[in-house]
Amino acid sequence: MRRSTILTLICLVAVLVFGYLYRPDLARDYLGIKAPARSAEQAMLFANEELFAVATKLADAEAAYGIDDGQLAVAMNAQGTTSKDAVALDSIQDTVATGDQIIALIDQTLKDVERAESLVKSSDSLSPNGKSLMFKNREMCKQALESYAALLDTMLGARISEAGVFPTLKKIQSTLDKIKSVADQNIRVRDRD
Repeated sequence: MRRSTILTLICLVAVLVFGYLYRPDLARDYLGIKAPARSAEQAMLFANEELFAVATKLADAEAAYGIDDGQLAVAMNAQGTTSKDAVALDSIQDTVATGDQIIALIDQTLKDVERAESLVKSSDSLSPNGKSLMFKNREMCKQALESYAALLDTMLGARISEAGVFPTLKKIQSTLDKIKSVADQNIRVRDRD
């Protein structure tokens, strides 16, 4: 190979390694690599983006399945079906992610929240912005759990239920509660000093 090609490859690898280690936000946005967060605040931000996507997708699915009875009866007669799932699936097919995408987002959220927990435990405290993100994440997790409960009797609900989404969401919620208690405890200890 030519020297310029080798030099270009070395530069490319260096950029990838630098992005992965020092700028995980850019690695996630532009390279599609799920690099670990460098700080608790950054982990909370990553989890926030993923929880927002999960809550939005579940709420969209809930809205699509929540067709009022009159519209549902007309749609069922038009399609010659007695299944609410068949009607709703047609209306959410383009706008709602598949169960696999929701499951992948929730799994990545759990990793980010656990990373935030380990970083908060090892550091002094959580920044004010990190606390704000933590409270937003807790609220979005509650919304996702509510939407999940509403979808249990649907095909999408059954699909994500088989993958263990409920225990994972509960684990995310309990981890966020642990982060809150650790951050509050760190503040009390620092105030006593």
